[in-house]
Amino acid sequence: MASKFIKIRSQVVEICEGLPHSILVVAKRLSKCDNIQQEWKKVEKEIELIGVLDSRALTLTYHQLPQHLKVCFLYFGVFPKRSAIKVELLIRLWIDEGFIEPLENKGLENQAYEYLEEFINRSLVLIDNWSFGGKIKSCRMHSAFHSFCVRAAQKEGILCALNTRQLPRGSFSMFANSCRWLSLYTHKFDYYVLLKTNNPRSIFFFQEDAEIFVSFKLLRVLAFVPSSFLQRVPTRLQDLVFLRYLSVSEWFEGLEYVVSTNRNLQTLVVSGNESKLGAPPPLHLPCTIWESPQLQHIELDKSYVIDPPSMDKDNMQTLSWVCPTHCKTGVYCRFPNIKNLKIFVSGSNPIILDNVECLERLERLTMSVSLSHVVTLPKPSVFPSQLQKLSLNGINLSERDLKVIGTLPKFEVLKLKNVFHGKVWEVEKGGFYSLDFLLLEDKTLKQWRADAYYSFCYLKRLVLRFCYCLEKIPYMRRHSLKSIELQQCCPSVVTSAKDIQRFKRETREGTFKATLSSTKTASGNSEFVQI
Repeated sequence: MASKFIKIRSQVVEICEGLPHSILVVAKRLSKCDNIQQEWKKVEKEIELIGVLDSRALTLTYHQLPQHLKVCFLYFGVFPKRSAIKVELLIRLWIDEGFIEPLENKGLENQAYEYLEEFINRSLVLIDNWSFGGKIKSCRMHSAFHSFCVRAAQKEGILCALNTRQLPRGSFSMFANSCRWLSLYTHKFDYYVLLKTNNPRSIFFFQEDAEIFVSFKLLRVLAFVPSSFLQRVPTRLQDLVFLRYLSVSEWFEGLEYVVSTNRNLQTLVVSGNESKLGAPPPLHLPCTIWESPQLQHIELDKSYVIDPPSMDKDNMQTLSWVCPTHCKTGVYCRFPNIKNLKIFVSGSNPIILDNVECLERLERLTMSVSLSHVVTLPKPSVFPSQLQKLSLNGINLSERDLKVIGTLPKFEVLKLKNVFHGKVWEVEKGGFYSLDFLLLEDKTLKQWRADAYYSFCYLKRLVLRFCYCLEKIPYMRRHSLKSIELQQCCPSVVTSAKDIQRFKRETREGTFKATLSSTKTASGNSEFVQI
């Protein structure tokens, strides 16, 4: 086969994103022409413009979806084409939009995740990335289906997706209220349509400084909105009475009114200015935030601190970041149903995580410190029994602390970054028995010792980063390792990883992949080995 045709073949697979139906349609069309290269250029432009050459199969696929999945499917059209979508974000939006009907003995998050899996099983949505815990972390939609979603949602009168920067002045007012979902994003080919007039229920900002003039009175979702936009329309903030989901780029004074007076808000996400040079100290946010009765998720980055509520927040499931001085029993009891807790620690006072057993439903705990701190972890008996994921960054852990962590019964994911107090990590027999994923990032750790038969028995994935001093990976005969990833580790660690691979092959324990990287060799050159 000529090299030019091989190139076209690769381009066909790439632009069709592996979608079998699209590949067959393109191949059939190219097979009937004399000048394949010229015809392919035409096909490429058509696919980029309309997303698909034959919409009949896509239409049939859409109509075959159960009714409860159709609106969730069309919702993908609010995101820009080819964009990676965080699954956690998508699920929250589906729930806050009211798409997920509650079922007995099944949480809304689990039910929404099953909806996503249904789309993936039908080849309608692609998996973009996996989480360390083995769940789908991010996804994206085939370009063909994305274009179909936009057109179908517009036909239903529920979506208006456009680029306001490319519109003639004054033209936006003609159709700004013609949809339930209004998405503002830049794209090579823009979609917009004039339909029956109504007020938008959701607005998505994928442009930083979009100028729009729409009613806020029926808004349920206001996502990725620049704070500067809301500051320009302070008199209209009082209209946000039905808002369920709000994510803004930065806190501003008028935001307190929106949050504290809203009776329906479920999710609040506020980014910060930590990326700015010379960022100011953390901003102390008003306690009136807690007055919104339906709040379930508060995500504040480390630019902010907030005092704990004076009342119980039974609905709260996600909280980040909180002031470290509030890590005590009286505060924990305010959040009896919390599942995900993130704590950022600054300052020099010792931190004590006492009596976290109050958080009986806690599944994920993340703690990160700006400088080395003295942190006292609880006894094994008082750790939440449901804890599955733990991430610690910058904390000096003693041998006792590491032993405590190693005894957690339902532990699946552990991330340790610059936490070792000494240069030796001695794992007790039977330690970390149920762990599935382990990430180590430490520049001083020299030796890692573990029992060959009874520690890390179910470990499937190991990631080591910047372990410049670590001599080797411990020899574990009864592990279930599927992959090892190394980044900037010494050659002896690479050698021990290859020894593990050799052992797996000799014992025929299934497939095994090692991605090994060592960037500071004796010669100063980069080295990359994939097995």
